[in-house]
Amino acid sequence: MRESIDIKGHLIYLLQNCQTAFDELRRLNTELQRARQPDAPAEIDVNQIGALHRMVQDYLIIRVVGLFDKKCYTVSFEQKFSGDKNYDNIKQEEIIKYLQKLRGNFAGHEHIKSESPETAKILKSNLLSIFKKLNILLLKENLR
Repeated sequence: MRESIDIKGHLIYLLQNCQTAFDELRRLNTELQRARQPDAPAEIDVNQIGALHRMVQDYLIIRVVGLFDKKCYTVSFEQKFSGDKNYDNIKQEEIIKYLQKLRGNFAGHEHIKSESPETAKILKSNLLSIFKKLNILLLKENLR
């Protein structure tokens, strides 16, 4: 028998993780750009910063797309808000479609040949606004 889970609490947790990953990606991207400057201190390890940058970016892509996952075994906004006009508008956002295309590069998903993630495109997107809109949906909904 499946345990009862707090869907609203889980979705809030996932949104907070996405927000944190976005903020961390922004910080690491700035740090990476500084580390690549000719006058950067020698003790800065560009490879380590780059690896962390890629890990956070990959995590963000996987997590954000997971918020919209249609699989019946996932906890996602799709499972609870499919058909809701506001939700349907959010999932049609350009950045969501872009991230969905990128997720095909990760294990466990059908491989779709796609380009490498463009960090600038992600950071300049309206993801933070999307997270706020999704949070508002949760606050309005009485989920259990």
